Amino acid sequence: MATRKKIKHLVIDSTGLKLYGEGEWRVKMRKWTKHRTWRKLHIALDARTQQLRAALITNKDVVDPSGLPRLLKQIDAPVERVLADGASDSRECYRALARRGARPIIPPRKGSIFWSEESLEERNRNLRGVHKRGAEAWKKQAGYHRRSLVETAIFRLKALFTDKLRSREIERQRREVMVRCAALNRMTSLGMPESYAV
Repeated sequence: MATRKKIKHLVIDSTGLKLYGEGEWRVKMRKWTKHRTWRKLHIALDARTQQLRAALITNKDVVDPSGLPRLLKQIDAPVERVLADGASDSRECYRALARRGARPIIPPRKGSIFWSEESLEERNRNLRGVHKRGAEAWKKQAGYHRRSLVETAIFRLKALFTDKLRSREIERQRREVMVRCAALNRMTSLGMPESYAV
């Protein structure tokens, strides 16, 4: 997953991978069960090449903002823009992006206020854009729609390799996820379907 070529748009998201427990249907019928658990997979995707550039597996209790800085540490290449959902609207994420010199495209949460810290000026810029144009118009102008590419990559990852982890130990689970990501990158490099509006 490593390359030093500049990344113009890095898109980030997270999803759950089941460890063990009853399936969706049984939980719906019998409600919640304490024997059901999962790991959280955080991934970073290069929007141009659609290659996974970084992956991280954590416990289900780890909040999304702590995943973004750890993903950035795995990437040696310069990054121009980072697109993430509102869960990454945190000081921790904006500071990590400022250290990398990357422009954050992260929608501020509803009811957000301006932050005074200098390294968080990009966040205030996003908030001003939302106030001025409205959330939908800001997203369109900022190119936030590219973030859907990482959601598609997550769908492909789960469809090809299942949404369950086979390993029981965390270190083996990390290796299992890395193998899946490398395999998906290999498949993507062989060719992606070309789509166009009709």
